[in-house]
Parts: sequence; structure tokens; C-alpha cells
Amino acid sequence: MGPSRDPRPELDRLSGIDAIFYYSSRVFRHAGLAHAQLASSALGLVNVAMTLIAIWAMYRAGRRVLLICGWFGMCAAYLLLTVALVGASSGVAPAVSHSLAVAAMGCVLVAFAIGPGSVAWFVIAEIFPPHARDAAMALGVVINWMANWFVAYTFPILHERLGSFVFLLFAASTASFAVLILRRLPETMNKHVDDITWEFGAL
Repeated sequence: MGPSRDPRPELDRLSGIDAIFYYSSRVFRHAGLAHAQLASSALGLVNVAMTLIAIWAMYRAGRRVLLICGWFGMCAAYLLLTVALVGASSGVAPAVSHSLAVAAMGCVLVAFAIGPGSVAWFVIAEIFPPHARDAAMALGVVINWMANWFVAYTFPILHERLGSFVFLLFAASTASFAVLILRRLPETMNKHVDDITWEFGAL
């Protein structure tokens, strides 16, 4: 039996990105932003643009680098978003807090698009041998949608209870994913699956 492949690249939905996609208007209203729906639409455009850039970058920077940068970037952006929401709810420099909240959510999307949002599926396809690839991809889709449902269902409850501090949960999850990738995932770009298997065993 070969070294086990880590399933975490499939769990990008536990990063909280669906909370950004589904509930950005709610979060913006919580921050006191006047044009919450417009800001949410702008985030969608940012996501599309950065995904195109990620396709270009993953063949130059490498999969592992983009994943690590993406996870740590999301963590930092969630911490920044928490600061913005706390500032807005406490009435400290509301204009600054509103701008900071928009910028932080934009940074979450940028980090997600250049890292786990685009690269994770390439990694899944590259770390498994051909005979197991279809099953691994199918399992990844199932886990991905289960995580999607879980975040979509629980976020309003968590937001109600934790308020401005809800994104600290996602800061913790993205930080843990970044550390896991840093410690357990070798670079997979332009490598044969046998070489990747050997590198997994060496980690």
C-alpha cells in the first residue's frame, strides 16, 4: 500500500468561501454599508477576474505555492474582516470600517481564486494514479458539496451567535489547511504520479 493522499484539497468549502458567496450582502449590512448588494456584485466580478489570473499563474508558480499563499491569504483576510466588523459594530471610524470590510472580503475572494478555488482540483487529479483518479474526483465532489451545504446551513446560526467574530472560525480553518499543505503536500506540477508518491512517502 502506498502513502496515503491527504483529502484536504477537497475541503475548500470549509474555508468559509460559501459564506462569502451566499451571505456577503448580509455581512455588508452588518458592517453598516449603505450599498451592500452593489458591493456583493463587485465581489463576483473580482472572483471571475482572479480565476482567469490563477489559470495563468498555476503553470508558473506551481500548485503548492499557490495553495499555501491562498490559504494563508484567506486567513489574513478573515482576521482583517473581523477587525472591520468589530470596528463597525462599535461605531469606531465607520467609514474606515466599511472600506476595510469591503477590501477584506475582496481579499478573501482573491486568495481563494488564486489558490484553493482553482488549484485544488488540479492537485487531486495529479496525486492519484489513473486507476483511482475517477473515484477520487467523485469522492471530492461529494465531500465538496457536503461541506458547501454545511457552511451554507450553519453560517446564519453562527453569525447570529458570534456576530462580528464569526469569521475567526474560518481564519482558524484556513490557517490549519495552510499548515497541512505546507507539511504534507509536495509540488505536483510537471511530475509523474510515481515521483509524487515517493515524495509523499518522504514527507
